[in-house]
Amino acid sequence: MRRSRELFESDFESCILIHPPQKKEYRIEDGVSHFEFEGFRKLLGGREAWANVKFRYQRYLKTWSLIRNKIQNTYTQYNSYNISQLYEFVRNSKNTAQTSRLPVGLITTEHIEDDEFVMNSIATTLQEKYRARVASINLSFLNNPATITKAIIDQFENSPVKNVLSKKLSASSSSNMTLSEWYTKKGKSKKQSEERGDLVVLVNSHPTDFNRIEEFLRSCKKSLSQVPLSILVCSTIPGNELTSNLSSDLANSLYTDTFSVPSTMKFLGYALEEIFVSDPNSFKLGLGPFKLLIDLVTNQKVSIRDFGNHIKYAVMTQYYSNPLSIFSLDRDDFPDVHMISDDHLEILRMQPSFRRYLECIQDGQEVIRLLEEDDYMISRIPDFIREFEEHSIRYFAGIKCVSILQDSIGARTFKKPVYLLYLEGLSTNLSDSQHVKLLLILLKTIKEEELAPFLKKMYEFFSRSSLLSDVFKNDIVALAKLHESFQNLKNEKDPQDALESIVNQMHEFCARLLRESFICYEHMPLYELFYFSNREILKWNFNPDYLSLVNSGLERPSCYINCTCCEDKFSPAQHDTCILYKVYSESSESIFLDDWYFAFRAIVNQQVTFGEPELRARFNQALREFQFFGLVQPVEEQPGTYIKVSFPSSNQ
Repeated sequence: MRRSRELFESDFESCILIHPPQKKEYRIEDGVSHFEFEGFRKLLGGREAWANVKFRYQRYLKTWSLIRNKIQNTYTQYNSYNISQLYEFVRNSKNTAQTSRLPVGLITTEHIEDDEFVMNSIATTLQEKYRARVASINLSFLNNPATITKAIIDQFENSPVKNVLSKKLSASSSSNMTLSEWYTKKGKSKKQSEERGDLVVLVNSHPTDFNRIEEFLRSCKKSLSQVPLSILVCSTIPGNELTSNLSSDLANSLYTDTFSVPSTMKFLGYALEEIFVSDPNSFKLGLGPFKLLIDLVTNQKVSIRDFGNHIKYAVMTQYYSNPLSIFSLDRDDFPDVHMISDDHLEILRMQPSFRRYLECIQDGQEVIRLLEEDDYMISRIPDFIREFEEHSIRYFAGIKCVSILQDSIGARTFKKPVYLLYLEGLSTNLSDSQHVKLLLILLKTIKEEELAPFLKKMYEFFSRSSLLSDVFKNDIVALAKLHESFQNLKNEKDPQDALESIVNQMHEFCARLLRESFICYEHMPLYELFYFSNREILKWNFNPDYLSLVNSGLERPSCYINCTCCEDKFSPAQHDTCILYKVYSESSESIFLDDWYFAFRAIVNQQVTFGEPELRARFNQALREFQFFGLVQPVEEQPGTYIKVSFPSSNQ
């Protein structure tokens, strides 16, 4: 070793051989690897069977897959109009391409972490609905021109949408071709042109990485004469700002149009309805967790990705740590009898809702059998599940009835989002709420032209749903008679009295329906099987970190101090720190102190002119608060210049 080291000038230039570590031995128990079920383990003190662990794991995957698909499909449906506008731009851009101008659609998103989600939604719709060939790339991962070309060609040749932000790419037979060569040989063949029409490239990159975007657009511009491409750029940077950062010669050679995506907060409110309200058999959150989730959506300006991650964490916690999660409302997914052990029965009998149920039973023999006879208790579990399923269906129908009533009456003051109605129903009997009582009072004063669509919507809702037909047989018959009576109203001797009678009957029908439907879930036996209500275990995941709270409070102070006079705009009535934050959020990465102060002074002096010393003092105090929060950091090399400090992820 000494002789070999003499050949080098120092130890740092020597070659050191390190043997690779031995392969780790995975823990195996009863022939099953600990990592086979992604960390799902035996519960009940290790007495749970591996078949139960596998069953819980599979139900977790199934439940989360349904929720994830609901989020994606709901967004695609919610964004359908904007995607149709994008496709019109793509179709009309063919004429533009002939004039040597590259068509570029600029899509502005709210959160950079949602770019992948938005791009996948747009790409899927363009492929499935409009039969376009779509390639999606992220320039932050693909910085080599040959790799970018390979990624585009690979996706053009394969119709299914891939994970567009993946760093890994599969091998392609066209990996050595340029885009022009590929289009000449394969892209415009007669057979493929009939099946697939327009060529669209969805592009995403870091918001401030303008050089890569410009380099990519220039390469596409060179191929435009041979390849009729349309480019769609997703970015949190507004389209006008993005084009202004490109060189003038490139910007002049582009045919651009700006597009936006739906408001994230409005979409998430709609997603809450689709996930938790519209499906009676869906995964359920109790009052505490659901209230935390709504606060996250309405006040914290959360992204779609974080919204999904929080729900996924709740689903995972339910199936990972609860041995009773083998039970579900799906009759086809009921566990085998041998999977229900004495431990499961003991936990079921200890549930508070089951103890309250036993106290209400007058037959003492029935109570003894439920407590002591295991076989009898197992035979009664399906009955409890059916009762809860019927309760869920009735609750779903009641919420829908209130929604139809809100829309038919037409009074904007009495309209509430469905997810807020659902939240209120988790805490109390919704039929006794002031909102529902006012709606029923307004129903008595409904006009004939408003009653017609209301009766039609109610009858169609109850009669067309196979889920409701078994539970509401008598109600459907009653609605049919009321609907028929209204259609024959003109044949009555006194139409006005007949109309008043129909209105009164409809009022009684709705009041009874809502009274029977809105029973709080906590009054049902064994509701703990289906409602995840452990608020504390989810609190740290649902609640973002304090920096995100500071960000939300400074940007939207009206949500915290109940002030509507200065909502979402520059106003001198806001706190100085909030005004400073408004300017801060619209600035670039570097902020010059003088520019910041002049903008602050212009806003504060809109109504009353303040003296220069007072303004300087207020500005300096707000700036010190900014530094205390960690929002900005001074640049030592450039006095009077501050740089923004990025917020950490709330999931960390």
